[in-house]
Amino acid sequence: MSAIGANRYSPIDYFRTKALAEKELLEAFGKRGPSVTIIRPSLVFGDGDGFFKPVFAGDIGRTIEILSRTNDERILSDARNLVIQAGGPDVLTYRQLMELILKTTGRSRPILSLPFAIGTLQGALLEQLPENILTVTRSQVEQLKLDSVVSEPSQIVSLHGEKYTTLEAFIKQYGAEGQKELRSLNTVLPTYL
Repeated sequence: MSAIGANRYSPIDYFRTKALAEKELLEAFGKRGPSVTIIRPSLVFGDGDGFFKPVFAGDIGRTIEILSRTNDERILSDARNLVIQAGGPDVLTYRQLMELILKTTGRSRPILSLPFAIGTLQGALLEQLPENILTVTRSQVEQLKLDSVVSEPSQIVSLHGEKYTTLEAFIKQYGAEGQKELRSLNTVLPTYL
């Protein structure tokens, strides 16, 4: 499991270390040995979360199940050394996500957008304190500046020697009948909030 935004040249430690780990796995097992499939989720949401992310955990779970339980040589071959960009069907701003959560829970709260400079100062201060649920780091603020959306094609393609696809394309191609669509935040969120 990696993350959308993984890039070995990123100035953000989180993204750089994810990409370096992917590189090590692909180099170690790429030609022989066990198959490697890397899943790069966007934000993940599911029952019991204290926060919400636009790709449903159950959809990632279905993908892992397909990959781990199959004996189908076509799936095994297609998935070998594959990077799956895992984002849900909804594209939301952070404000839209908060508005949806408030609407679904029947709450009314002001949403205050802060400039990134204020967030960076907040991160610098909170990094010095013991970690808690309110802790935010400067690196996390930097991550918020980047879009966390799937930008890969809707089929398996090769790019710079690596194979890529999207979670949506993978589920459509290999999901069981009746389970070929990703679940939307708008339909799943009301079932457990």
